[in-house]
Amino acid sequence: GFPRYHHRNDFATVQWGAPWHWDPRQTTILIQLLIYLSYFALRGAFTDPMRGAVAAAAYSIFAFLTVPFLIFILPRVAAFSSHGEANQAVIGGGLDTTFRTIFYSSVVVLGLWFVFAYKLRVRALQTKHISESKNELSNSSDPATANRVVRPTPVHPQD
Repeated sequence: GFPRYHHRNDFATVQWGAPWHWDPRQTTILIQLLIYLSYFALRGAFTDPMRGAVAAAAYSIFAFLTVPFLIFILPRVAAFSSHGEANQAVIGGGLDTTFRTIFYSSVVVLGLWFVFAYKLRVRALQTKHISESKNELSNSSDPATANRVVRPTPVHPQD
């Protein structure tokens, strides 16, 4: 089995006394994650991509409609909760330096990862556009266009 630790220093244990204890907020977030993970399973379950897209689109409407109930309403209606109104350690400045350092460095790393992924996507789209343009020129039925060499036009014509 898993080793038992006598001294746990993870965020949940420090904040609430246990890593997991079926609190309404924890449980509804888990249910919401399972709902959205099942979207990917549904999307990949069809051999016909169009049918899979239609089924996944219908399911995503259901998944979206569960968000207000599971995230905002149910946890606040429950009579018992370890979370209270908000995490007082974060709001009140009681978050220790280790957690604060990890949190802010994670925000920076995720921000840099987003910028990298965005630039990579833009570059992929540009490459796809260029290759499609080349294919259109080479597949042209007009012999004058098919053999034509495309050269850049100078911005400042030489005199």
